[in-house]
Amino acid sequence: ATTLTGSGTGGNGTSSTRGVAASRSTWQAGSGDATVTGLSGQNSRGLGRGVHLSYSNVSSTAAGVTLTGTASAPSGGIGNHGVYSFRSHLTAAGGSTLKIEGTGGAGTGRATGVSVSGGSLTGTIDIDGTGGASATGRGNTGVSITSTNLSAITATSAIDGTAGGGTFGYGVYMQAINGMANDTAFPGTITGNAADPEDEKKGNFFSAILPA
Repeated sequence: ATTLTGSGTGGNGTSSTRGVAASRSTWQAGSGDATVTGLSGQNSRGLGRGVHLSYSNVSSTAAGVTLTGTASAPSGGIGNHGVYSFRSHLTAAGGSTLKIEGTGGAGTGRATGVSVSGGSLTGTIDIDGTGGASATGRGNTGVSITSTNLSAITATSAIDGTAGGGTFGYGVYMQAINGMANDTAFPGTITGNAADPEDEKKGNFFSAILPA
């Protein structure tokens, strides 16, 4: 088994404090499970990320991969995400599972548990995200997936999101999904949790719900 743990060291007065970050990288788990855990440093300007991936490839074969990210609660600004994936390709092959677990931090908005923007999710993907409970402002969403290709996701995949504090935070937000018409075609399960039932699932991927 392989374990990679990182903790951001940025202090107050800085931004973009990241626990584990990869850009244009390739991570692949072979015969042993791999776990990546990141805790962002405190900041006052936002963009703290527990685990940050950009233009990268993460894959599992016979074994599984778990990405766990937490944004530090004593932080300000916006965009303190637990796990943030930008234009990256996350793949579970060979019967393995790729798990993504994220908890948003504090701040003044968009403290998202797990944010996936662009790229693709392939195979059996298990996502569990919680928006920043102590965050104020708007958009503290549990799981946000936008402009991402889901055409090769499996029936055992699960997405579970819980909205955080503030307003206009959703359990699960899915918008402009590629390779799949709407949630009725999603082969796995999608569960949203929010104080207001109308905020449990949002975005134009959900056929029975008005877009945000």
